[in-house]
Amino acid sequence: MFQGRIFQINYRNLINSTKEKTLEDILGFIGIEKIALTTETNKNKKIKFIDCITNYNELENHFRNTGYAEHFNE
Repeated sequence: MFQGRIFQINYRNLINSTKEKTLEDILGFIGIEKIALTTETNKNKKIKFIDCITNYNELENHFRNTGYAEHFNE
């Protein structure tokens, strides 16, 4: 169905365009009429991990000398 067709989105164009325009372009490319999309997901920016993960210190110690240590920076 879409063989040989490529729709490219790069970050610069995405941030310089509106979400609605980008969505319209994608839906037009795949042949679907415009629809309203919503999400109930919100990124938690106020609560620190240490305050909401019961065993944060245990995890921090476990991953101390691994590639994941950088994620425990609170």
